[in-house]
Amino acid sequence: MKKATKVITVLVVLATVLFVSCSSGKKDSASASSDKAIKPIVIYFSYSGNTEKVANAIATELSAPIVKIEPETPYISTDLDNKVSTSRLQTEQKDDSARPLIASSTYTAIDANSYDTVIIGYPIWNGAAPRIIQTLLDHYNKFDGKTIYTFSTSASSSGDNAFNALKAYANAKDNLHLTSADFGNTSDLVNTWVKTLV
Repeated sequence: MKKATKVITVLVVLATVLFVSCSSGKKDSASASSDKAIKPIVIYFSYSGNTEKVANAIATELSAPIVKIEPETPYISTDLDNKVSTSRLQTEQKDDSARPLIASSTYTAIDANSYDTVIIGYPIWNGAAPRIIQTLLDHYNKFDGKTIYTFSTSASSSGDNAFNALKAYANAKDNLHLTSADFGNTSDLVNTWVKTLV
């Protein structure tokens, strides 16, 4: 009887050691995996709602927090009239130093220290990103030390010039651009692009 009890005790001890060892191994493996994963935040500016849809798709795909850039003075339809040379859009986009103010509530919603990857979205205005994107980048010292990706939307024009400018200005790594012809395929395009970030 004593012999059987000893055998059972030894088996219990061995089982406990094996369980703890396996649990520890799984934890270490999970930690290693999470160390490699990016910690992204999605920040975007959208007027018509197209960029917002893409932003939501990216945030969902990455399970990332999302923040909309709110201008201190909201844009209205007449501000964006391309046919009027004095419209707000035309005036700002032609002025390299223009930095439209961002509402303080936007900054409050962004805890930049919690993320290592910043994904910034914007529409294409006159072939470039709206100047308010530079306001954001300047406020956060171009997110120094973090990896920056961008995404952009337009009716039909390319996002290359806008991205190249941001690449030079703030060392953005890559850009996903969608035109109106792509919007029906947003989920698939976002899914494919997001895989290149991880």
